[in-house]
Amino acid sequence: SWPWDYVLGIEKAAAANADMLIAVSNRTRAQVMRLGADERKIRVIYNGVDRGKFASVKMELAPIEELKKKKKIVLFLGRLTEQKGPVQFLHAAKRVLSVNPDVLFVVAGKGELLPLLINMTLDLGISQDVRFLGYVPDEDQQKIYKIADVYVMPSTSEPFGITALEAMSSGVPVIISKTSGVAEIVKSAIKVDFWDINAMAAKI
Repeated sequence: SWPWDYVLGIEKAAAANADMLIAVSNRTRAQVMRLGADERKIRVIYNGVDRGKFASVKMELAPIEELKKKKKIVLFLGRLTEQKGPVQFLHAAKRVLSVNPDVLFVVAGKGELLPLLINMTLDLGISQDVRFLGYVPDEDQQKIYKIADVYVMPSTSEPFGITALEAMSSGVPVIISKTSGVAEIVKSAIKVDFWDINAMAAKI
C-alpha cells in the first residue's frame, strides 16, 4: 500500500528490459503494463498446485472430529500484512460470532500486523474465539487445511492466491476476494469484495 521507490525502480527496469514477462493472472498482467511493459511481451500463466499432495494427507481424525462437534473452524492462512486482509477477516469474525458463537477462527501466519491483530481481538471482544498459530511450515499447513470447515482469503490485493487452490485440493470450501488472480479461473468458490464485511460474514 506504500510503494517503495527503490523496489519500484527495479520493477520498472525489469519490465522495460525483459525479453518476455510471465504474469500469474490478468490482474498481474495489467499491473505489469502500468510499470511500462510492452503488452506483446507478456504471457499469462496461472499458478497451480499438486492436488495429490493435499488430498493424500493422513491425520488422526478422532481428536479433530471431537473438536468439530463443539466448534466449526474458519481458517485464514497467509502473511499478516495489510495486503492479505486479516483485519477484514477479524471484523467478519465478530459479525459471525454475534450470530453463531460455536465457531473458532484460526489465523495461521506471521507478519508485522500480528500485535495489532491480537489487540483487535481484545477490542472486539472475540479473543476467546480466535487462535493465532504463528508461522506454520508447509507440511503442517497441509494438515491445517484438513481441520478447517471453510477457508477465507480476504486479500485486498492478490496477484494470484495459491492458498485457495491448496484449500480446494484439501476438500475445503473457499471464500475468496474478487480482487485476486485466482478469482479469474476458479468457478467453485464463493467470491466477495474484501471491503464488504457484512457479505463476507454472511458467506462464512
